[in-house]
Amino acid sequence: MTKKRSFKMPHIYVILFILIVLSAIATYIVPAGEYERVPGPEGRTTIDPTSYTSVEQTPVGITDFLTVIPRD
Repeated sequence: MTKKRSFKMPHIYVILFILIVLSAIATYIVPAGEYERVPGPEGRTTIDPTSYTSVEQTPVGITDFLTVIPRD
């Protein structure tokens, strides 16, 4: 008789921790930038797609990463 393997969903805290780690790593990879906001039709604020400018990158360090997790 062969054992049937089944996928067991990890705990929600494990999933959240993995997402936080991936987000922290992304701060080193994804370039930092911003768009200029302009008033659009009907009074809504929109972005000007031709106004992208790079800004100083501020990656998340290990101490910042550890303080993201709230303590009770």
